[in-house]
Amino acid sequence: MSNSIDLTSWFTDSSEEKTEKNREKDRAQFLEQKLGVTKMMNCGLKATVIAYRNNADIDVQFENNVIVTNKRWVHFCNGQIKCPQKRVGITKTMKCGLKATVIAYRGCRDIDVRFENGNIVSHKQRENFKRGSITYTDRNDYCKTRVGITKTMLCGLKATIIVYRNCRDIDIQFENNVIVTHKTWYAFEKGSDGMKRLRKIYLEISNVCNLHCTFCPGTRREKQFMTVEAFSSLLPKLRPWTDYLYFHLMGEPLCHPELAEFLRLAGEAGFKVILTTNGTLLEEKREILLNAPALHKVNISLHAFEANDLSVPFETYHSRCFSFGQAAEGKFLVVYRLWNGGGAEQRNPEILSAMERAFPAPWDVQPRGTQIAQRVYLEYGDKFDWPDLSAPDGGERAFCHGLRDQVGVLCDGTVVPCCLDHEGDIALGNLFETTLEEIWETPRAKSIYQGFARKKAAEELCRKCGYARRFL
Repeated sequence: MSNSIDLTSWFTDSSEEKTEKNREKDRAQFLEQKLGVTKMMNCGLKATVIAYRNNADIDVQFENNVIVTNKRWVHFCNGQIKCPQKRVGITKTMKCGLKATVIAYRGCRDIDVRFENGNIVSHKQRENFKRGSITYTDRNDYCKTRVGITKTMLCGLKATIIVYRNCRDIDIQFENNVIVTHKTWYAFEKGSDGMKRLRKIYLEISNVCNLHCTFCPGTRREKQFMTVEAFSSLLPKLRPWTDYLYFHLMGEPLCHPELAEFLRLAGEAGFKVILTTNGTLLEEKREILLNAPALHKVNISLHAFEANDLSVPFETYHSRCFSFGQAAEGKFLVVYRLWNGGGAEQRNPEILSAMERAFPAPWDVQPRGTQIAQRVYLEYGDKFDWPDLSAPDGGERAFCHGLRDQVGVLCDGTVVPCCLDHEGDIALGNLFETTLEEIWETPRAKSIYQGFARKKAAEELCRKCGYARRFL
């Protein structure tokens, strides 16, 4: 009995061998079925399976004979395999500051690129190319080639690279001799000059007004109108900083006898102009405004009527204001303001009734105001107290968009941080004598800017400004 054969073990082993052979045969048949399968890819070319090792490792050949290896079967089935030949010729600016073009694409992990200076870098990854992280190491070479390059910026002025340290640290000089330092090559290449851009600049073309509104502090400064020569000299200094120019700080801009010329010059310089008016001179200046391509928006303070003792009848005043809005409809923005909440607002119902007759309801109520016609809006606001050095101190906790989104330039050239500094109490410099870039770098300007970044008012006038607490 000890010499007997274990037949159970024999049959078991034989069965396993047979099963393995069947598996191999089935797998070979399966692989054979996959070979030669053709499908249209999303890139627009047909691809055929020429090698199938497993679901995660197949090779395909496109109809243009380009072969792509080590792809997934599921991507083939979904048409997601791309023909690399289509990627040859793609150009992208690398982080080193040079443009690079794909000249060979053997796979996503094996591409060659040629830099614009002629140097070739081989065997790089497509992902690094997409990120712009392929570098050309001879930095001194391309640094020298960048100096002297001139490009027209989005602000309309030409700028020239005068210092190129690296792609993230260049200095440029504008054609008006303004120098901007420590900017990036990418911003320069896109035409974005890299200067701190402001949402708007208030340019007071005159501090003369034909009314004496109870809500307006007025000014004790010498009354004056800015000359055409002075205005022309300021435009190139302001243009790199913003696209939007407000002909207002104090005064009524429609009082200026050279308004038409100012609008023309501003338009030629590439500015979009915004006017804020009490509305009394709209009839007189109607044609000038309607025919000014540079005009972007006209704000009309309807609450000015009740804040004055005007000789013109109420009906005449508002009919002229609304008639102007009707004529301007679709040409530029017209915003009717009722910023008298908590003040002289007794006649607001009459104003709204007259407005409904001129612009029939229904009106479209929107977050920033009520649209009453095409590009015509109504805005409400509360009366506010202007900052004054004689006012009580409200504490240093405050925030303001002055020097962050806006600056003001008085008619004598004095630069102030915001549109509420009606007396020029925070004089940062004079734009007739220096540039905004230089003014920006002054200790006083930096102190104001950095202070508001910490929600602190660095200036006495700012501590006495109620408006600066609206943003806390």
